[in-house]
Amino acid sequence: PPISKENIAQQPLETPSIAVLPFVNMSGDPEQEYFSDGISEDIITDLSHLKNLAVIASNSSFTYKGTLKTNEDIGNALNVSHVLEGSVRRFGDRVRITAQLIDTSNGQHIWAERYDREINDVFAVQDEITEQIVTALSVELSSDEEIHRAKNAKHNFEAYDLLLKGRRAAALRSDDGINTAIALYKKAINLDPELARAYGSLAVTMIQHVFLGYSDEPVEAQDRALELAQKAVSIDPTSPQTLWALGFVYMWKKQFSEASEMLEKAIDIAPNYADGNALLALINNHLGRAEKAIPLIEKAMELNPHYTFEYLYILGRAYYTLSEYQKAVNYLETAIERNQASLQSRLYLTASYVQLGRLEDAEWEITELEMRHPSITLSHWQSVGSIVDGTTKKRLFDDLRTAGMAE
Repeated sequence: PPISKENIAQQPLETPSIAVLPFVNMSGDPEQEYFSDGISEDIITDLSHLKNLAVIASNSSFTYKGTLKTNEDIGNALNVSHVLEGSVRRFGDRVRITAQLIDTSNGQHIWAERYDREINDVFAVQDEITEQIVTALSVELSSDEEIHRAKNAKHNFEAYDLLLKGRRAAALRSDDGINTAIALYKKAINLDPELARAYGSLAVTMIQHVFLGYSDEPVEAQDRALELAQKAVSIDPTSPQTLWALGFVYMWKKQFSEASEMLEKAIDIAPNYADGNALLALINNHLGRAEKAIPLIEKAMELNPHYTFEYLYILGRAYYTLSEYQKAVNYLETAIERNQASLQSRLYLTASYVQLGRLEDAEWEITELEMRHPSITLSHWQSVGSIVDGTTKKRLFDDLRTAGMAE
C-alpha cells in the first residue's frame, strides 16, 4: 500500500540498518571540517553498495551534527538498529580516526577502534571500518560485493583532499562557490587522472552552474559536462556515484532513456543508494512511468527520512500522472510548505486542484506562480518542460489553461 504523508519515515526497514553520523573534527581547526565530513560521507558511500544493509543517506544523518540527542533517540528518529560515530584528527602528515559501532536499542558499543596512520592510508582506514561493520553485523556479501571491496583503489591523497574541498564549495550553490569547486575538481583531475569521482563531481557542478544561471556558455558547459561524466564512468563503471552523475547529465539534456539506463545500473550496484532511487524516480516521471516512480521514491524516503521537498514533488507528480489527485495534493502541498519557491510543485498542485474541482485554489496558485515566476506561460513551459508522455502532457496543460495560466 502507498506510504502516507504521516508515516513515511516510520516504515520498518527490512534489512539490518545503520546511520553514519558525521565524524567529529578534532583537529582544532574549523577549516578541517570538510575533511571529517568527507570521511563520514565516503563510509556511507562504501556501505551503500551492500544489498543486505540499509544505510541512511548523509542528508539525514548529518542533521544530527553536534546534537545532544542520544544514540537511542537518533536510532528511533531514523529507524535504524545501529549508529556509527567517530572522530578525525589531522596533524601534519598523520591522521587519527576513531570509530564506534553502537546498538541503538540499548546504547551499547559493539565495536570500537582507533587508527593512527599516515595521511595517505586514509583509504585503507575507510576500508577497514567498512569491513568491521560488515563483520559485526553479520552482513552477507555477494561475490560482486566481495570483488568491489577488494579492488577499492588507492588514489593520490592530495587529489582526494581537493575533491573533498570541492564538495564543500559546491554545496554553497553560489556563483563563487561553484566556480571554486570547478577549479578544485580540475586540480584534482590534474593530480590524479584516474580519480573518477572528480570527473563526475565536475560534470554535475557544471550542470548546476547552468541551472542556477551563472554560466556564460551554457550549451558548451552541458556538452563538456557530458564528456566528463562519460569519462568518469569509463574509469569506474562500478561506482553508483559516477553512474548517477552521468544519468543526471543525460536527464538534464533530456536524453531520458540513456539517463534511465545509467540509474538502473547504479541501483543494481547499490540498491540502498537514496539519491539513486530518487533520481531514477524523477526520470521515470519524465517518461510517464509513475507506477515505477512511486516505489523508488518511497524507498528513497525510507533511506533519507529527512528528505527534501524534491522527494515530495516527485511523489506528488507521480500520483497526478496516475489520476490519484487527492494523494497528489497531499504531497505537493507539503512540498510547497517546505519550499515556497518550488515552481514544478505549484504547477502540478494547480493541475490537481483543477481535477478535484477546486478552481478557486487553482486560480490562487496561478496568481502565486505569476508573482514568483513572471516569465512562466504555457508556451514557455511547453519549450522548457520535460514530459515525454503525450497523454499526461496534454492533461497537464489543459488543467493549467483551465486554471488561468497565460498562453
